[in-house]
Amino acid sequence: MPNLLDLNEVLSHTQSLRMRIIDDLTKEGIPALKENVELLNKTLDSMDKAVIAKKRLTIDENVSNYEKEAAKLLTQILSQFTNPRLEKVIQDRAVDIHAQLQDRDMVADETFIGVQEISLDSIIQGE
Repeated sequence: MPNLLDLNEVLSHTQSLRMRIIDDLTKEGIPALKENVELLNKTLDSMDKAVIAKKRLTIDENVSNYEKEAAKLLTQILSQFTNPRLEKVIQDRAVDIHAQLQDRDMVADETFIGVQEISLDSIIQGE
């Protein structure tokens, strides 16, 4: 596969040839012959497509670079939280709520986490 420099040279050469074709076709204004108008349109279309494709590649390269930088930053941020020494400090400070509370302090299902179902009737009845 050709390297990027070769690809840029090829693109530059083909664009140059297209420009010469366009200059030749339009030296006396817009061509009158239908075949020349079609050739002009196809040449212009291919130039547009080449430019758009090159811009897309540039944008994709920039996005890729931004993603790499974001991944690097996230790795740095997360590494601060996954530091083994920090994990030990967090574990040492963690509180076991069940060990801290006595049975009489707990209400049935107090530690249950879920979606509470409330209906308009239960609110009106004061349940």
